[in-house]
Amino acid sequence: MIFNRNIINNLKNSINLHNKKDGNNNLKLIIIAILTIVFSFFYVYENCIENAITIEDLKRPDYSEVEKELDMQVSVQGKKFNTSIYIEPKVYTAKEISAIFSEISKILEDRILGQNSAINNITSDVVLCSSIDKYPVTIQWLSDNYEVIDENGVVHNMLFEKDECVEVVLTAILQYESYSAEYSYEMTVKSCDLNEKNYPKKISENLEFAKRNDREEEYIYLPKEIDGVPITYEKKADWSNVLVIVMLGIAAIIIVIFGEKSKQKKRADIRKKALKNSYSEMIAKITLLIGAGMTMRKAWEKIVEEYQFKKRYKNIKSNVVYEEMTESMNQLKSGVSELNVYQDFGNRCDVREYMKFSSLLAQNLKKGSRELLSMLKIETKEAFEERKNQAKRYGEEAGTKLLVPMIMILFVVMVIIMYPALVNFNM
Repeated sequence: MIFNRNIINNLKNSINLHNKKDGNNNLKLIIIAILTIVFSFFYVYENCIENAITIEDLKRPDYSEVEKELDMQVSVQGKKFNTSIYIEPKVYTAKEISAIFSEISKILEDRILGQNSAINNITSDVVLCSSIDKYPVTIQWLSDNYEVIDENGVVHNMLFEKDECVEVVLTAILQYESYSAEYSYEMTVKSCDLNEKNYPKKISENLEFAKRNDREEEYIYLPKEIDGVPITYEKKADWSNVLVIVMLGIAAIIIVIFGEKSKQKKRADIRKKALKNSYSEMIAKITLLIGAGMTMRKAWEKIVEEYQFKKRYKNIKSNVVYEEMTESMNQLKSGVSELNVYQDFGNRCDVREYMKFSSLLAQNLKKGSRELLSMLKIETKEAFEERKNQAKRYGEEAGTKLLVPMIMILFVVMVIIMYPALVNFNM
């Protein structure tokens, strides 16, 4: 009873504690909901109800910023309507923009050089920037000799003679609102020495010049030297054709390999089929000779001699089974034991029936089975039954193979029948 009372008290305490926790959680949720509603009310009041325009709302963007849009609600004599105003950024005064133009011109003097050492020693491309960070000014460039320095700052000095130089004036037009200013930069473009860095560019421009020059001539004459450095030309190897030839060669090898494997498989299937077809005949001869009182070796020798006689004098076709039996007979004459000969015969034939036959002969030699003749008779019966079933399968396969020609003939017959009808219908 005491144990039960303790359990009941513990359950009551846990329930009361759980109820207290739930009450605290509910109180927290209520407080959060009230605060959310209050803050939402104040936000709506400040931004939607009494959102009067202040001086900060009408502050212009900075010089480099973009214009901003201010949506407003205007009240006139109790009537309200919506409108908007676009506040444009501040603009510089004439004095301020003049000072800014001067600053930008000094910055351009440094930037325009790029990788060149001085303005009177221009050998590589110059930098013509269209704007400067933090300055709302656009820059346009003009050149008094675009064949030497173009609008992109590319320097075309690859065709210069050694120590040749050309004076070029670049003009920067700075534009801001309605204010503009022009600054000129006098540059001396000199020829550059042939080196690894400018090999491609210098050779490319020389080749381009050779291509455009003397177009009335039949041939293009490539430069023999550049800056006194002799140049030779070679045709680039067309590896794509080599790759195609290699791929074709690999494909041919694969085709030959798979073709040879396919031929080998086909020959093996034909051989296996011929072995199966000849099994019933061979086992029947063996059974007949064994039943006549011959030993297995004598029966084997008799069958081989008969086959060789017919092959020599009657010109019969070679038979796989009897060729294998001839091979086994040669092994017997050379001194190989009968057990090994019969086992080797079954392995060479590699057909289930022949392996069963060879194991039957091997078992007879090992254990001296007296039931060899009866077992051979059973095997002969089964072989002839299998031969009948095999003939049925061949007949079914032949019918299946004839299905496609029959469909083609049916199609031809339908065309012959339908063609006159279609011609008469069109007429």
